[in-house]
Amino acid sequence: MDLYLWIILIAIAAGLVQGLSGFGGAALAMPLFTLLMDLQSSVVLVTLLGLVIGALNLWSLRRGQWHFNHLQRLTVSALPGILVGVFSLIVVPERILLTILGLLLVGQSVYELGRFTMPRLQSTRLAWPTGAVSGWLSATVGVPGPPVIAYVAMQGWKPAERKAVMVAFLMILAVFTAGGHAAVGITSAATLLHFLVATPPLVLATLGGIRVFERMGVRGQAQVVNLILLAVGVLLLYEAFVRS
Repeated sequence: MDLYLWIILIAIAAGLVQGLSGFGGAALAMPLFTLLMDLQSSVVLVTLLGLVIGALNLWSLRRGQWHFNHLQRLTVSALPGILVGVFSLIVVPERILLTILGLLLVGQSVYELGRFTMPRLQSTRLAWPTGAVSGWLSATVGVPGPPVIAYVAMQGWKPAERKAVMVAFLMILAVFTAGGHAAVGITSAATLLHFLVATPPLVLATLGGIRVFERMGVRGQAQVVNLILLAVGVLLLYEAFVRS
C-alpha cells in the first residue's frame, strides 16, 4: 500500500482516539509510524501532529479548569527533560528507545484496564519529576502521556479537569519538543511533507472524536482504546526483541 495512504489511515485512527479520550493519539500513532519510517522521523512527525491535536482539544476545553499552578511546575521541569531527550534521540540506539516505548504502552494500558486506585496527593510536589520525565519521553519516543496520566489521577480532580490539564501540558510539550527537534536538524523536508499529508484527516477525525466525547459516555470506548494500545505495545516489544 502507498506510504501516504498508510499515513492518512494512521492519522485518522490517532485523531479518533485522541478526540474521544484526550490521550492515546500519539501512543497509537507513534509505533505504527515506526513501521513505515525510522524512529527519528516518526518522533518528529508525531510531535508536529501533537500540535494540531493539542490545538483542537484545547479549543474544545476552553472553558475548563486548568489548574495553572500545576501546569506551571510541569512545564518548567519539562524543559530540561526535553533538552536531554532531544540528544538522547540522536545517540541512544533505536532498539532501546523502541523497547521503552513498548513498555510504556503496555504499562499504561494495564493501569487503565486494571482500574488501579492511585493514592490521593493533592499537591504539586510530584509535578517536578513528572514534568522532567514527560519532557524526556516527548523528545525521545513521542509518548509523554503516561507520567501525566498518573499525576492527574492522584489529584482527585473531575474527569473534565484531568483532561484539560493533560491536553494543555501535552500541547506545551509538543511546542518545545518540535522546536528542539528543529534546532538540532532532525526535522527533514520529507517529514514536513508527511505532516502536511496527515493533518487534514487528523483534524477531521479528532473533531469527530470530540463530538462523540461530548454526546456519549466514553467509559467503554476508553477500554477499547486501551486494549488497542496494549496490543500495539506487545507488537512493538516483539519487533524490538524477537525480530531485531
